[in-house]
Amino acid sequence: MFSNLVVHLGYASFEVVYSDNRPFNRNRHWRKQSEKSMSRHTMKTRIETALNSAIDQLLTADHDVIENNVNERTISHRLAIYLESHFPEWDIDCEYNRDHDDSKKINITRRNTSSDDTHATTVFPDIIIHKRGTRRNLLVIEIKKTTSSEPDAYDLGKLKAFKQQLGYKFAVFLKLKTGSNPGVECLNWQ
Repeated sequence: MFSNLVVHLGYASFEVVYSDNRPFNRNRHWRKQSEKSMSRHTMKTRIETALNSAIDQLLTADHDVIENNVNERTISHRLAIYLESHFPEWDIDCEYNRDHDDSKKINITRRNTSSDDTHATTVFPDIIIHKRGTRRNLLVIEIKKTTSSEPDAYDLGKLKAFKQQLGYKFAVFLKLKTGSNPGVECLNWQ
């Protein structure tokens, strides 16, 4: 089925069509094959395609937001909006700090503390794709701008903890260039 697909990636749009030019309905195909029956590689490929499309939309439609070095939360929110159409059966949230009825906590070294100070810390992931009220956690995304003075290691450590402690299947670190030439500096799958 997928061997007959042609992928056209444009700067301003993303389109997937069959070789006979029938449109590809990604929502139907995501539901058709459940996440349990899908291989990890296939699932990652689908998520990666959706994420790349959403990033492309962000860089096109919200070019000024990134260029003007607007707050990370604003950028995260805009990216989450573009992700929603790719994951219609999932909840996509920004800064979501709940794990069922409790605060979302992970054991990680806090910023600006000694390395032996590892307490359960309430965390606010930039973007998550999950099912609220369940343990179904698909993707966590941490976004950082190149203008941030915080080292990348803290966000990378958080992503590792999200996967190990909260069961996220996938984690992504996205570093965006701001200023006169906005774009993606780093897209790192954990």
